[in-house]
Amino acid sequence: MAQIASYGPETASHEIMRGVDLSGRFAVITGGSGGLGYETAKSLIAAGADVFIGARTPGKLEEAAAALRAEFPQRFVGYLPLDLAELESVDAFADAVLALDRPIDRFIANAGIMACPLERNSLGLELQLATNYVGHAALVSRLASAICKADKARVIAVTSSGHHFSGIRFEDPNFENGTYDKWVAYGQSKTASALLALKVHRALSPYGVTGIAVHPGFIQTDLMRHLSRDDYVAMQSRTDIELPKTRTYKNVEQGAATSLFAATAAELEGQFAYLEDCGIAPPAERRDTLNGVMAWATDPQAADELWAKVEVLAHRPMPLT
Repeated sequence: MAQIASYGPETASHEIMRGVDLSGRFAVITGGSGGLGYETAKSLIAAGADVFIGARTPGKLEEAAAALRAEFPQRFVGYLPLDLAELESVDAFADAVLALDRPIDRFIANAGIMACPLERNSLGLELQLATNYVGHAALVSRLASAICKADKARVIAVTSSGHHFSGIRFEDPNFENGTYDKWVAYGQSKTASALLALKVHRALSPYGVTGIAVHPGFIQTDLMRHLSRDDYVAMQSRTDIELPKTRTYKNVEQGAATSLFAATAAELEGQFAYLEDCGIAPPAERRDTLNGVMAWATDPQAADELWAKVEVLAHRPMPLT
């Protein structure tokens, strides 16, 4: 486990992983073909873990797995294409992981989409909620037995300060009764991601599982491919303070550091936390998009209500046992 240290926004993945030994551990990572997911997988493998990664684009996923296998030939690197918006793909991925018959020490829900135009999956669910939350919730449910078999497993959900934009719209989560707003939809999905970690923690902590939500910081990755200059203006208009004229973005190593801190820090054992900059974030008193966690993203009642609502919307039970 990582040692307690003073970390911050500039902390990089290699600093978090210094001295960490994950030999014999097994990690499942979504969105593992590039960006933060790839860096997270690479860092865990370098520390001795085996991994199984999923991502939407088969070619890119194959290239990522090949690169990891070439650099770490002694480690197991499994992979399968994964479209989290479609439950058939989620089930195929879960089946492949469960067929390995291994305890899952770390599950990292890293994949996501951001502020995209209105789209719906085959069940009619708004695509950001379907991808960022529903698919991950269904996958965790399918893998729960293997997660519980591990020694002190952790389920880590990558969220965002974008959760400040919206709590869960329980009355209309799919934007069926009003104008679609991609930032509100994104905010809802990222609040849902934090609630996923909380729900898992509350349900599976008796089995030694710790749920942790992670805001990685501002990183320029493929996640931002839909954004224009006008989008940044629109994003700022939804905050309660003026954002800085210039912003220093983290690089990928710095962005992955908080997920790796969540995966390895001994002081996080057994407690739900919302992390940013490799530390526990303070409560946010206003929607400033820069730091802190809104109360609606750590509300146990909302976590339970959302899970139950999604079971109805997805037409499937999602037990956590």
